[in-house]
Amino acid sequence: MLQRIQSVYLGIIGIAMLFFLRLVWPIIGEVSRGDVCHAGRLLYSFSIAAVCLACFSIILTAYAIKRHDNRQLQFRLVCGLLLMLFLLTLLNVLCIYIQPASKWTYSLLCLISVGVFPLLAMYRIRKDDRLVRDDHLR
Repeated sequence: MLQRIQSVYLGIIGIAMLFFLRLVWPIIGEVSRGDVCHAGRLLYSFSIAAVCLACFSIILTAYAIKRHDNRQLQFRLVCGLLLMLFLLTLLNVLCIYIQPASKWTYSLLCLISVGVFPLLAMYRIRKDDRLVRDDHLR
């Protein structure tokens, strides 16, 4: 249900995660065909972990949008989503450290730019909860 602004913020996060997957997926193919050294295997495992986290965050975002009626649960889901975005950013920085001058820099820009939307969604969820609790809505 897209009647609340936090659903729009969560939708933007989901679209950004799809864009992140679009950026990262070709890198996995290049790494799996390429290096056999330790750094190549480490980069491959980091990129697989990043893809798994991004897929899980897309699922979590869709579930948080669906659970708009339970604001406490939605708030906890968005907190978990913020933690996953932080972990994705750390994985991305590690991949940039291993393989500089790659598409990882664009995906890092994507993750940093989307980092404010969970905070905005958490603010709006809290504001909705206060409005309903104080009965200003009726």
